[in-house]
Amino acid sequence: YENLKNTYELSDKIPRLEPNPFLYTRIKSKLEEYEKQKNKYRTYPGILQPVFISLMLIIAVLSGIKLGSLDKINSDKSLYVSHTTEYYFNDLAQENAEVLLLND
Repeated sequence: YENLKNTYELSDKIPRLEPNPFLYTRIKSKLEEYEKQKNKYRTYPGILQPVFISLMLIIAVLSGIKLGSLDKINSDKSLYVSHTTEYYFNDLAQENAEVLLLND
């Protein structure tokens, strides 16, 4: 309690600064000036992005059509698949595990 009381007493001794009534208007005017400078270098910001996205979609669709037509060319050729039979030997069917363990 004493520490808090001392802190309040010290803070009351510090001179108070009066707020500047024009601070908000200065900050607002600086921000508006910055926005004007930033927008000055943009020529067509509203139309470039949709045009770019549309071009990318058209390119993607045409690429998909082209890849799909390549599959038709390859599917026209007859494919011959040869089946091979592989024999797997199961040694456990020939000799029981009990026999193997008992012989040791």
